[in-house]
Amino acid sequence: MVDTTKALVDAIGRAYIGGPFELDVAVSASNAKAPHYYDVTMNGLIRPWSGRVWLNPPYDEITPWVDRAISERHACTAIVALARRAPISHGSMPR
Repeated sequence: MVDTTKALVDAIGRAYIGGPFELDVAVSASNAKAPHYYDVTMNGLIRPWSGRVWLNPPYDEITPWVDRAISERHACTAIVALARRAPISHGSMPR
């Protein structure tokens, strides 16, 4: 697995959502991309999401993360999901 650098995540935040991400919902504590995060023991699928959310889900179980992002789209300022090589298209996400 290739880690997404904090510099890239920060650049995405500045370019597309007007600031840094506030919450990383699927991460380990050692590579969190936001000041607030949910690691595997906290289970980001069942915790509240709000603000500017970074999501780089586990690729082997991406569907529940995409479903959650869709259901949270109005509660968050922005949700940016990075899913390289995952079997999903950008057209799957409603506005």
